[in-house]
Amino acid sequence: MYFIQSGEVSINFYKMTQGLSKSQIQEGIICNNNSYICDYYICFDQKSEFIYLAKKDVEAISISKQFLNDDIFVKYPKIAVKIKEGSQSRYMKNIREVIMSKR
Repeated sequence: MYFIQSGEVSINFYKMTQGLSKSQIQEGIICNNNSYICDYYICFDQKSEFIYLAKKDVEAISISKQFLNDDIFVKYPKIAVKIKEGSQSRYMKNIREVIMSKR
């Protein structure tokens, strides 16, 4: 999970089902200052569905899956539920649906 302090990260997808070259990558969404990414993947132990690329130099703070699961979610189960619900809702509505509509 990354908290972007400065810079830009694009969330991209392959134009073709199994594209492997940069020419097959299509930009979907731009994330920049004061945003966060990859929370859904950590909360639900999923592999990334999209390609994340730094467009400008990025300064970010990260939280590992192990730290979130072992230290935060265990100590604060009610907060864990809220974080997971918010993460899933935000991912499906603001990331997945947007990118899939561009596909």
